[in-house]
Parts: sequence; C-alpha cells; structure tokens
Amino acid sequence: MATAQGLLALDYIQMKTPAPALVPRPGIADRFWSLARGLDVEDVPEPLRSVLIVRHFLAVLDALERPRRGRAPTSLLGLLREAELAGDLSYASPEQVRGEMVDAPSLVFSVSVLLFHRLTGRHPFGAEGNDIRRFDRIRRGELGSGVNHFPAVPSGLRSVLVRAMGPFPEERWSDLAQLRARLEQFVDQEAPAPRLPGTASDVPDHDDGATRVVRRATDFGRELMAVVDRHER
Repeated sequence: MATAQGLLALDYIQMKTPAPALVPRPGIADRFWSLARGLDVEDVPEPLRSVLIVRHFLAVLDALERPRRGRAPTSLLGLLREAELAGDLSYASPEQVRGEMVDAPSLVFSVSVLLFHRLTGRHPFGAEGNDIRRFDRIRRGELGSGVNHFPAVPSGLRSVLVRAMGPFPEERWSDLAQLRARLEQFVDQEAPAPRLPGTASDVPDHDDGATRVVRRATDFGRELMAVVDRHER
C-alpha cells in the first residue's frame, strides 16, 4: 500500500515532468510537394525556374497513388479531405467548398492552385490572413489579388493555369491527364536545349541560328575540334 509520502513524491515528479511538445501537422501544400524531390529554384532565372517547378509538379503527380516504402499510397482527394476536416479550404475547388461532389475537374482546379502558389509565392484568390474571405472567393470562383502576379508566370504556362482554375468545371481541363499533357508541352518548349562541352551559350548565335563552337579548355572540346578539323581537310 502506497504511503502518503510516496503519493506526494509521485505527484511532485508528474508536476516537474514537461508535457510532450505538440508538433503541428504539415499543411496540404507542404505534404503535396514533399511527395517528390525538387530542386532549389530561389536564384534560378525565368523561364528555367518555372520549368523546374513544373517538372517537380509532374513528379508529384507521378508519386500520387503510388505506394511509398510499404506505406499506403497518398491520395490527392485524401489530402484535400484531410485539409477540409482541419478547416483549411485554401486549395479546395469551388465545388468542394460548396459541399458538392469532388470529381476530376475539381482535382485539376486544386492542383493548379497549388502550382500557381508555388510559382508566384501568392495564392491566386488572395485575402492573405483572411481565410473566410478567401474561402468565399473560391466558392464563387472569383480570383483575388493573386492575379496581379500572373505576369510573372511564362505565357505558355499562364494560359494553362487560367483554364485550369476556371470557376466552372466544364471549362477546365477535363482531368489530370489533360493538364499533364499541357504542362509537358510547356516543359518541352521552354526547357533549354542541351549543350555539348566546349560550346558557349553566352556567345551570340550566327545569323543562320547555328550554335557557335568556341575553343575552350576542355578535353572533350579539344577532341571535338580535332575531329572537325580532320573532316574539313
């Protein structure tokens, strides 16, 4: 039987033991982008910066619904529903905010908002610090102050996002496959062409558009020039 002294000592120990710190659960944006590895694009100029972000985005889409090291696959709809239960509708579609069915065009809307936010650092529906106003704008499909940052997005990507974030489902890309195809087209068009060692991209092209080969101190460059010289003789 415990003594009164022992009970007092136990109470003292419990009072001195700090409660475990509560670690906040990452938000939907952090969880979404963490599904695939992306590069640091902070100091990368446009349009290469946008190309790298879109490539990261496409890798995340690949990772969705795919098991990860024995764990259950991550569902985009599951992420959106968890955020909704936590009271965060920042990346929900107008249909989800209104309590309607979430279908393929709804998912297109949600991931496009995530992509726009990543590209510009601003939420397309604005209302920073005022969730109620933002959720109401999303419900009505009315873009906010974020549209002021559209010019920072390359034009080929801008048109894709404008349609993807349309207020009416029938006006958006019909599913993620269609959105992916348009984004892959943007990447193909905007990604810089690969350069051979010994060439310089900072040298102006000739009038015929050919890449100018420069004699640079690289082994491959010297070998390449030697082969060219032999063929020209």
